[in-house]
Amino acid sequence: MVAYDNVPTIASQEIVAGLVQEPNGRGTFSILWACLAVLLLNTWTVLHLNIPPPGERWYRRFVHKCKWFIICAIVPDGMLVNAYAQWRAAKKSVRDMRKFYPWWTISHGYYAEMGGYRILDQSEGLYYNFRAEDLAWLVQQKFIDLPKMPVKDLRDRSKTDAFAKAIACGQSTWFLITILARINQNLPITTLELATVAFIGCTWATYFFWWQKPMDIETFTTITVPRVSVEQLCNLASNTCFSGSHTHWYRPPPPDLIHGWDWFWWQKPMAMTRMEPINVGHRVPAELYELVKDNFTAHIRTSDWYRSAVNECHADEWEGLHHFLVWSIGLVFNGLHLAAWEFHFPTKAESIIWKVTALGMLVVTSMWVPCAYVLRRLGDTSRRKNLVYWAITLFYFLSRMFLMVEVFIGLREQPAATYYSVQWSTYIPHI
Repeated sequence: MVAYDNVPTIASQEIVAGLVQEPNGRGTFSILWACLAVLLLNTWTVLHLNIPPPGERWYRRFVHKCKWFIICAIVPDGMLVNAYAQWRAAKKSVRDMRKFYPWWTISHGYYAEMGGYRILDQSEGLYYNFRAEDLAWLVQQKFIDLPKMPVKDLRDRSKTDAFAKAIACGQSTWFLITILARINQNLPITTLELATVAFIGCTWATYFFWWQKPMDIETFTTITVPRVSVEQLCNLASNTCFSGSHTHWYRPPPPDLIHGWDWFWWQKPMAMTRMEPINVGHRVPAELYELVKDNFTAHIRTSDWYRSAVNECHADEWEGLHHFLVWSIGLVFNGLHLAAWEFHFPTKAESIIWKVTALGMLVVTSMWVPCAYVLRRLGDTSRRKNLVYWAITLFYFLSRMFLMVEVFIGLREQPAATYYSVQWSTYIPHI
């Protein structure tokens, strides 16, 4: 344990190994606490998950939120793109629904997108989990009529914790001010603090896109109809579910339709006892299956109608603008990690691996758009598409895991100046 009784104003080149005590100057635990507080609070409060299945127990909802907490911590840039996609869908629903319901707002669009309106087929006793675009088409066809819901009632049902969000944003703001002050005074920062800065950027943007999305709503509005025919389902699918003739480059086609729409486990509800996605492919009518079987996006989306809850992410529906956002956010997020190129690392091997992984992730992100352009022209069954997908996925995942571990273990040896406190008095005007 090392303690500093006198904190100099000029950074020293001395290297300190082990834990550093407080109260004079910063200590190892104060750095850890400042970063973890920002990471944990921002991640937990930024999550605006969809409506859970009816009758789901509280502990399953908690496990589900923990699962998305981990996903957000690993790929905050991916969560940001997901929030943007939902924001676009909610904005589009306002344009579509205002023609019929002048009271419709973007919060209603989010409510519809998160499974707030369920269609009950009285003849079969079956619930359909349609989303905002599906509902807009059904309203246009006068198949359903949505009851008026004042936005005040919708907000009352939401469990948005404005106080917790204010604390998270305030804490993040103070953290950024502290980092900028250290840079201004030529005081080194740790890789953990650098990674936290990148994380804050993603979560703040996610806050923006989800700010008007209801939070932790547990009940939905039932719209009862006498019967939903297969012909009506096929018409709905034809008008809302087809987004192209080929799969997206990063979504290799499944070996068969029935199991294929559980391809991305992290999108789907999980059967916890078996640790596998809940499969609903067998519930899709044969006529609908024949219609959508050759379009990857369409057969995923139609299968989701039969789930007990709307999926949290719909990466299979991402289009050109979404991919551009993935590319641009990835450049900034991964590029920030390259700022640690000249940072001190406990060993030379860690320094080299950090540079290789950070640079490699940036290169992979840079290749996103050109890969999408080239590989979308390959056949849906092309093995080259699978090879590129799995190679990029594996490299990116392993690189991200290394960076997440290294930011913590790298604290075991840091320059002495890392523990010097900011001299705030230099920013106070003197007469």
